[in-house]
Amino acid sequence: MTKTLMDIQIEDSDRLASEGDLPNFSLAGTGKTLTSLEAFKKAGHSRGLVLGPAISLQMWQEESEEWLGCKTQVLRKGSDMIDKSADLIVAPYDLAGGSQRRALYKHFSPQVGETSALILDESDRLRRATSNRACAVYGVATDGAGGFAENFSQVWHMTGNPVYRFHDDLWPMLHAMYPDVLAKYHSLEYNQFVRNFCVCKMKQFNPKMQPKMTIIRSQGEAIIHHILYDQIKAIRRLEATDLPELVTQRLYPKLGVIPAQYAKYVNKMSEQELLKALVTDNKDGGIDMQHVWQAVALAKVKGASEYLEDCCKQAPVLIGVWHNSVGQAYYEELTKIGLKVRRVYGATPDREREEIRDLFNAGSIDAIIGQMQAMGVSWNLQKASHRVVIAQDHFSPSVIEQFYKRVFRKGQQNKTYLDFLTSQHPLDKVIEKVRLSRQRSQEKSLG
Repeated sequence: MTKTLMDIQIEDSDRLASEGDLPNFSLAGTGKTLTSLEAFKKAGHSRGLVLGPAISLQMWQEESEEWLGCKTQVLRKGSDMIDKSADLIVAPYDLAGGSQRRALYKHFSPQVGETSALILDESDRLRRATSNRACAVYGVATDGAGGFAENFSQVWHMTGNPVYRFHDDLWPMLHAMYPDVLAKYHSLEYNQFVRNFCVCKMKQFNPKMQPKMTIIRSQGEAIIHHILYDQIKAIRRLEATDLPELVTQRLYPKLGVIPAQYAKYVNKMSEQELLKALVTDNKDGGIDMQHVWQAVALAKVKGASEYLEDCCKQAPVLIGVWHNSVGQAYYEELTKIGLKVRRVYGATPDREREEIRDLFNAGSIDAIIGQMQAMGVSWNLQKASHRVVIAQDHFSPSVIEQFYKRVFRKGQQNKTYLDFLTSQHPLDKVIEKVRLSRQRSQEKSLG
């Protein structure tokens, strides 16, 4: 089937091509990949580098070769030699920030008479300034010097979630690419930025450690919104045009037995104490809140299996979990009742992930059980599926959004269902409450 661009993709590619280092913060599923490739063509760039998560490499190769008709090379190992005849080089962040860093920097040294573009797919992965990947892109001082960014005519940041947790996630990009804007708000230094746009509190994460100043929430949402959309003029599309309805619902499967020591531990805690123990991995009285979180999710597995079986009879289902143990439990339960199920988690090899994606899109398997932090945000899983089940909720709205928008995205033709498997357990309640609170804050900042 011949691909065509939506009106928003035509408009956004025009802007990317003509307005310099313009970020594209449109939400997942709005077609940012083709938008950037069309902008690459319109700008007349002779070569480019795409950095992204490892799982997106094949997608970028397929899309660029089809849309641009160009020669694309994918770097997968440190021993891969860069093909000097390639128009586009695609590499994972960790490789580009590690063994291929020097070679890539040298290869993309500016050439007289040539222009080039650096495309940073899921650029929120550069949110920690001291990480190898951020240093490779922005330089060790996060000022652009010595980083990939200084070698390219245009640099395009692409992510639907530039604020993954708190506003300080924005600082490396803003400091490296738009220092003049930060200077206007007396936020050029990291500590200044945090003081202006985050709320900090002294916290003790372990009885044996000294308390330290820790970011607990964002603030200054209106100013951040002004910086992103009025000062640096980032693109922000909330959804692809003509997407079908997204129906969100909470389901309450029968809750199985939760170990008595966990129930006793949770019952004595306030909502704030529950949250603190969850997000800081704090251990109190020998109880690890991560274990409690897993236990509550595991208690839903058997009760949810009949519902999931019914859903899979209609179309393939994407099932999301946070902990590997929960994914394994769902795999065993659903396999036992005869469903064809595959798992994607941290240790799943890239080539196996590509195979699973193809099988799911072909309708050859009933479900993918995806560990949310290990799923590829560039995956397109909407060809056969229109239902996502969050089997283990998470307090980060970005984690949830990036997961379900593997299915609810450009190209989806069906009304799409987003199901949350929850319960009346205090932990489920506090996770949902925090997720919705953070979502409201992000909506004020990002629009």
